[in-house]
Amino acid sequence: MGPQVLLLPGAGLVLEQVQLCGQIVVLLVRLAALGAPCPACGRWSEAFHSSYQRSIADLPIADRQVVVQLQVRRFRCLTKACSRQTFAEQVPLLVDRYARRTRRLRSDFEAIGLMLGGRPGSRLSARQKKPTSRMTLLRLIRALPEPPVETPSILGVDEFAFRRGRRYGTILIDGSGHQIVDLLEDPSADALVSWLSEHPGTEVICRDRDGVYARAARRGAPTAMQVVDRWHIVHNLADALERLAVRVLAPLHKQRSADEMSMLDNRRTTAMLSTLSRISNSERTSPHRDPRPAQQRSNNCCNRRPTPPQSHHRSEVR
Repeated sequence: MGPQVLLLPGAGLVLEQVQLCGQIVVLLVRLAALGAPCPACGRWSEAFHSSYQRSIADLPIADRQVVVQLQVRRFRCLTKACSRQTFAEQVPLLVDRYARRTRRLRSDFEAIGLMLGGRPGSRLSARQKKPTSRMTLLRLIRALPEPPVETPSILGVDEFAFRRGRRYGTILIDGSGHQIVDLLEDPSADALVSWLSEHPGTEVICRDRDGVYARAARRGAPTAMQVVDRWHIVHNLADALERLAVRVLAPLHKQRSADEMSMLDNRRTTAMLSTLSRISNSERTSPHRDPRPAQQRSNNCCNRRPTPPQSHHRSEVR
């Protein structure tokens, strides 16, 4: 076992040299075949024309980033009527035409992008010594072919917000596997009827209590049984109980508020009468109280002449 184990088995590659440039492992690789078939006519050719190098990113080795330097040769096509005069040899098992990363690294990026998304996937890739940008991950996800849609026996139908408050659609979910089957951009009944007509075989349709999806289910799958999902039942029950509580408890709250205000007024009145009674009793039992009427006491105080101040100095006796 030598350094050849670092390459993809069965691709017909030869590892010529391994270089360590800082934290990057560089693999100098070439093809072992003497020639290559023409991609246009398929004729084998060994007529060498020129060569160039391709830098291809690969999976990390020993916690180091890996770059494959692939030596690519160009050959002349020996068929005179062929539209291709020269062509470059390809390694379909290792890398696609014009690609900058190997197939296995691309598959790894696609898995990371599907599980984590853009920014989290980019941070994880950088930690695993295979750095890439979030937009690259998103672009790889968008380029994936759509999986074939299998008609589920139990289909869940509900409204879906592409942009809340502005743009809505219809989401279809497999009731058995709890996976998204399809997203319809049109929330109308005609779109659901068209989808059900193109995918027959649905036995049970689980929906909300809206009449739009009910009519669409009757038109698109008349033999399917319609049921209401548990979440909408509980949600509608909670709304009904809330409205009932507001309607029934509102008069009780008003009566309770009125009783509390009346009790508070009675307490204030009782406290005020008690205070006045204490003041009256204290005036009656005071020992220095003047028996004259209040008006006469007030007049005497106003008509009283002021007493001149007395001198504190003694007069001289002569």
